[in-house]
Amino acid sequence: MKHKRIIFISLLLLLINLMCLFVFTQGVGYIQIKCEPGSMVLLDNNLVGKTSLEQVGLILQDVPVGSHEIKIIKEGFEPQSVKIDLKSNEIYVYEVKEFIPQLEVIESGESDTDTIKQKIGSLLIETIPIDCIIEIPKLNINKEHYGNKTKKTWEIPNIPIGSYSVHFIALGKKIEYELKIEEGIQKHLLVNILNNEVKEIAPPSTIGKTGPAGGLIFYDKGSYSDGWQYLEAAPASTEWTGKQWGSYKTKIGGTGTGIGTGQSNTTTIVTWLNSQGEAGKATQFCDALVVENNGVTYSDWFLPSKVELNLMYENLHLEGVGSFAGNYYWSSSEYDDYFAWSQYFYDGTQYGILKGGTLWVRAVRAF
Repeated sequence: MKHKRIIFISLLLLLINLMCLFVFTQGVGYIQIKCEPGSMVLLDNNLVGKTSLEQVGLILQDVPVGSHEIKIIKEGFEPQSVKIDLKSNEIYVYEVKEFIPQLEVIESGESDTDTIKQKIGSLLIETIPIDCIIEIPKLNINKEHYGNKTKKTWEIPNIPIGSYSVHFIALGKKIEYELKIEEGIQKHLLVNILNNEVKEIAPPSTIGKTGPAGGLIFYDKGSYSDGWQYLEAAPASTEWTGKQWGSYKTKIGGTGTGIGTGQSNTTTIVTWLNSQGEAGKATQFCDALVVENNGVTYSDWFLPSKVELNLMYENLHLEGVGSFAGNYYWSSSEYDDYFAWSQYFYDGTQYGILKGGTLWVRAVRAF
């Protein structure tokens, strides 16, 4: 009787082990993602790795059975995703389609009845000799109509962008020059009629110079418009480390990536974060920053957009000024619900990084 009991217990233990083994082997599956290298892979909104050449994509092992969402993200392209029901011991193959470029379309104004502003530039001319006739047929400028130059400089402030044929007449000579007017830029011409020569004089660079708030200027758009001409990075002493972007798992929307969008981005983000009770995020620190320099207080700071951040990297950090760290910095440009744009100041690469990540922050201002 004792031996029968031992045999029964042994058989029972064996059965339990077999059942556990069956449950264990039936509880997971595998996912093979076929994709070009360098793309980020998210499983159920959690980053699980990057695709590589060695794996011809990425292989996920021991994935629990059940419903899952796979999301593939490649910088500069529309993300791809698929929802699957993974079965026990199944090898699910997801072949990523050709990526579609991610375009940014910006519209402004309330309706088609809004006034469309003309894009303009300006022109400054100096001549040798000083007295000269200037003709610009497309602008109806000639000897009788504004073209009789008698002083050192001759200037037109608001010229629609485009190409213009300009004629200079003096000393029995006539010089013709093809001029291109660009938005927000003043073209400065030095005309030597004695030598039949026209030179475009480049404006003195302000990049890298100290700004009014004690930081460094990293962008000059060429002329003053919409309330500003220059972008200034805040002094290095005001820099923050280990700050989150905020709004994780929720897309705020309404942020841009281009030059001149950082301020509106920051206002949009701060307004939303405050409404949700979030505090201590990158844009909020920039928005609240106050810097005093030479007795003047500056409180108009914001988190730069993706392109503005890159200009700061190229025009300051690569020139060895600004005391930036070789680390990741936040921009104010949102990527999607989970990611926002950042830039790695070690090599200049821009990445979409999880909004909950803790990166470096440097504020900027426009003036």
